[in-house]
Amino acid sequence: MDDSLLGVVLARLDDPDHRPDAVVEALVLAALDSDKAVAAALGGEAVAKTEG
Repeated sequence: MDDSLLGVVLARLDDPDHRPDAVVEALVLAALDSDKAVAAALGGEAVAKTEG
């Protein structure tokens, strides 16, 4: 994952004017990580925000 792209995505997720709900945020973060993380998020596991 490109660090600049990750920075943009994290900034947009934190934008108070356009904040997604928790499920959307978890799925976006998982998609940036891996297929395994997406499966975990879909299963209801928490996904942590990490800087590249």
